[in-house]
Parts: sequence; structure tokens; C-alpha cells
Amino acid sequence: MTEVGSLQDELRKSGLVSEKSRRDQKDRRRKGKRKGAKRGGRGDPGSDLAAAYAAREQAEAAERMRKKEEEARRRKINARLAELIKRVQRVPDDSADVARYFEHHGRIRKLYVSAEQQQQLNAGEAAIVHVRGRYHVVAGGILEEIARLKPEAIAWHLGDADPSDDAPDEDFGEPSQGPTA
Repeated sequence: MTEVGSLQDELRKSGLVSEKSRRDQKDRRRKGKRKGAKRGGRGDPGSDLAAAYAAREQAEAAERMRKKEEEARRRKINARLAELIKRVQRVPDDSADVARYFEHHGRIRKLYVSAEQQQQLNAGEAAIVHVRGRYHVVAGGILEEIARLKPEAIAWHLGDADPSDDAPDEDFGEPSQGPTA
């Protein structure tokens, strides 16, 4: 069998391509490779890649800065909430003998309160607040301040209940009184 040569060899044998043009073409290839090596191995597409990396780095830096500012804001609010809770008159543990059950984050929680606090909670004048992993009973202006700063810190408040839950269902109607005689 005969060995098949390259297209270049065939073109040179037919006289369409000279030996000199073949050498010029090899030289151009070598120069192109050297230029690419000087640019760090990247040509025009490399500049697009560098721009993409720079844009990505900028976006990541902006995201890190946003998260840092959000964390600082959250810490400032939590410190303010802790300061407000310190100002609340704390009831000594021995007078807090009434167990108050409430739901928070889908779980039933238990907090011991005094009889006075129990009355305030039932009247809607006080609320249970969750700050730094603990539950506290707060009332009045402090409750309003906490609601303004961080509404999700209020774990339970009588005003949170939907008043339509207590209304009778329209599907069942009002109970009839029966015939009157």
C-alpha cells in the first residue's frame, strides 16, 4: 500500500504551492505562538476573560460589603433590644409562678410569669418578646419600641390573633333557638 501524504505535499507536487510559501507559513505560526506566550497565553478572548473575572470580583466585593453592613445593622438593633429589655422591671423568679404557654416558630413554649403579668398578657397590654435566646414579658412604650425596631422579635401578643378566628363560621350558621311557644 502507498502511504498518503499531507495536503501540503500534494499541493507542492502539483506546483500550486512553493517551498518558500510553506516556510513563510511556518514562520508566521511560530511568531503567533511567541506573541501568545508574551501575553500570558491569552489572545483577544483573554481580555474578555480578564474583564469577566474583574466584574465577578467586583460583584463579590459588593456582596461582601452588603452582608457586612447588614450584619452591623442587625447587631446594632439587637444591642438596642437588649438595652430595652434591661430597663424592664424584672420579676423575681419566686413570684413568677404561673405557667404561660404560647406558640413561637411552630412550637409550644412555656414561660413562667407573675399573676400581674398574666393579667396584662390576657388583656393585650403586654407581649412576650424573644431576645438573644430568651423570652421576656414587656408592656407599654417598650413594646411599641421593640415593634418598631424588630417586629419579628415579638413572639406572642394578644393583638396578633386574627379576630375572625373567634367569629362563628358562616357555613354552619347561628344555632337556632328552636320553636317558641
